[in-house]
Amino acid sequence: MRETRARPTRDPGEIPPAEESPEPLDEGVSETTPDDSDATEQWGAETLETSQEVSDDDGIEESAGELTTPSCTPDPPVAAGGPRSVIVTHPFGDIGTCGTTIERLILDEDGTLTTSGDVYEAGPCPKVAEFSPDGRLLIVLTIDNNPQAGTRSAVVYRHHADGSLTRVRVIDVFATRAISDLTFSPDGTRAYITDENIEGEGGVHVLTVAPGCDAQYKGWIDLHHAGSIAVLPGGAHAAVMAGPVFNDDHDVAFLDLADETVAARYDRFSDFVDDYSIAIHPDGGSMVVPNAS
Repeated sequence: MRETRARPTRDPGEIPPAEESPEPLDEGVSETTPDDSDATEQWGAETLETSQEVSDDDGIEESAGELTTPSCTPDPPVAAGGPRSVIVTHPFGDIGTCGTTIERLILDEDGTLTTSGDVYEAGPCPKVAEFSPDGRLLIVLTIDNNPQAGTRSAVVYRHHADGSLTRVRVIDVFATRAISDLTFSPDGTRAYITDENIEGEGGVHVLTVAPGCDAQYKGWIDLHHAGSIAVLPGGAHAAVMAGPVFNDDHDVAFLDLADETVAARYDRFSDFVDDYSIAIHPDGGSMVVPNAS
């Protein structure tokens, strides 16, 4: 009789054994993260600092500007049912120029998509937009790659219960970076922005988020040519398509989000992977990687 063996299973969010375990990386700035219950107390009582040196070796400084209001009382989460906001970025203007706006559409319960008439300034070439898990915060990446006057930033908006947006911060630390993708942690207290810089300064930038209020720069995780990113179920790890670059053949990395370090790296593809996004199954067992190269 043939012996039947059950297929081994693992918990969602667990990563397989590493092929290489690099030394722990500099975790950047340590900063207390407020949870939803005390966001108003810790983030809203005073205007946040507008200039923050992150570390001595990464050359990044935050120049964020002041908040539009001196305090923040988060709107309640959007109730189940009812219309939803859909954000469309407009990265292109006239021939050879960048667009500068984002537009809000309305998705009704019956699937009807209509314009709201709401258009907001974001900055040159807004290309990536992502809502926080509770829908109360929106971050837009502006990515103008003009070598003469290119600007790159993360623009933070509050998303109100009536669907309107209020811009509260522009994080201007990415001028020499090649930011490309954005995601939030499942609890909405962190945001992660990938940086494809191939000159040894790429990585994953970390933002600290006050749910429903604001976000500010925290630090970065060193990882060459970090492209697409997705957080695994449970929120303990994130998968990043990273590389290969120069003599580094590893093209997939997993991050430990608690320690903000690279936990494991793998060489799974024989050539450069030109991916715009990756998707992880809700059970954490499969990852889909498109390749446009």
